[in-house]
Amino acid sequence: YRKNALALALGDGRSFSLGLAWNRFSSPDPVIEPFASWDLGVTARPSRHLSIGAAMLGRGARLGGLRLPLRYDLGLATRFAGDTFTLSADLLADDRARDDFHATHLAFGAGAELRAGLALSLQVTVPLHGEPGLSRDPAAVVALAWNGPHVGLSGGTTVLPGHTGGLGGVRLSRERYRAPGGGHEVPTL
Repeated sequence: YRKNALALALGDGRSFSLGLAWNRFSSPDPVIEPFASWDLGVTARPSRHLSIGAAMLGRGARLGGLRLPLRYDLGLATRFAGDTFTLSADLLADDRARDDFHATHLAFGAGAELRAGLALSLQVTVPLHGEPGLSRDPAAVVALAWNGPHVGLSGGTTVLPGHTGGLGGVRLSRERYRAPGGGHEVPTL
């Protein structure tokens, strides 16, 4: 299958942002072909070096007429050393398709961004429970990105036991990346 997302984020430019995404899947499998959902996220930055986020993922998702679990991601991240390094931690949960909150995984991330706009990141996810249906093995995402002033490109791979996958992304922004007061300036290439 292939997942496509159309997303929009709005914010005050400094300490708050709200994002909304519509997801559509395509597949030769007639059960997956009509699959669609939407996501909602909010981020607050109470200080320059701290970011707090919450996301609701997969709202309205139905597969074969059955409601799929709504997923949640609650996270904290910090940037330091002139915004060169990032550390993050997330609590991942779902509602088990019955409107509750059930924590399933913890995720830990680290990243480094060079002055030329190249960034390398790693996130490792570990399960909290040995429940049926949940992977009992850790999983990882490794990504490489280039961040220019108004455009960014990213790509990476997911590493799961017995599975691998790829990811890619494009960022377009009206505001120059690394806005004034946001750390060092990234040179235009």
